Amino acid sequence: MRLVIPLLLVLLWYGCNNKEEEKKRKKDFELQHLDWKTKRYEDLRKEFGYLSIAGFYWLKEGANSFGSDSSNDIVFPPSFPKHLGTFFVTGKSVSMVHTKNIIIEDKNKQPLPEVSDVFLDTEDASTLMKQGDMYWKVISRNQKLAIRLWDMKNPLIDSLKPFPTFPTNTNWKIKAKLQKDNHPQKINIQTVLGYSDEQDCPGIFVFQKDGKNYNLTPYMDGDIFFIVFSDSTSGISTYGGGRFLHAEKIKEDEFWIDFNRAYNPPCSFSSYTTCPMPPKENILKLKVEAGEQYFVNEHTTIQ
Repeated sequence: MRLVIPLLLVLLWYGCNNKEEEKKRKKDFELQHLDWKTKRYEDLRKEFGYLSIAGFYWLKEGANSFGSDSSNDIVFPPSFPKHLGTFFVTGKSVSMVHTKNIIIEDKNKQPLPEVSDVFLDTEDASTLMKQGDMYWKVISRNQKLAIRLWDMKNPLIDSLKPFPTFPTNTNWKIKAKLQKDNHPQKINIQTVLGYSDEQDCPGIFVFQKDGKNYNLTPYMDGDIFFIVFSDSTSGISTYGGGRFLHAEKIKEDEFWIDFNRAYNPPCSFSSYTTCPMPPKENILKLKVEAGEQYFVNEHTTIQ
């Protein structure tokens, strides 16, 4: 009896201590997730972030007049002068002639000459053009050229609130193995604009959830293991076009996949972006009730 009481006290202390440690781990996890959500929202709202994108216009070979008047080939928002000028496209070469008495500035806020060469976003010294709070540049996508327009006063910047999320759940932070054998070195990723991009594929993530095996195929975005996926919540409580996710390396071939950090692509709130779509390998037959959910507000350009 003398031995039983001390043993019970030790077991009681051990159990209480474990509960306290578990509570601390859960609180730390939630605080880390809150930091991630805060940074995610700040990145969206920063200068030239996705919330400032206000237009996307394809260029054709030859002359492309631009301005706010409807007679232009490219119709800018009403805040612009009616006739700003003309872009001339010859293959991958672009020049711009702007209308006399119209001032268009470069990224250093210096007036551009009336006739100037325009360098693409894929070149080291890409040309950024500016008038007031509006900026634009010529970008290359799928062997075609387009103009991307930013508005630093876009109403979406202030009106879009942080996306609602599912409750944080440590069970959705899952270890995965990266299998490098017997997989394609490249993967074709379709975009919402209908063309595909070939991306470097480092392997296939294999993980378990509720006793079942699942696979996800990432591609490399710089040094980021980038995942585009959809699941059984897509189009119901989450965005129908899928969500994005970054895998976090633990050690060689072992990664964390934290679905609490699954986030909405920019095309969920803007029609002016060129988002990748989930490849067929990443359509999960699993209800991922973790990460960002979806909603539309009055300034969202997707309805």
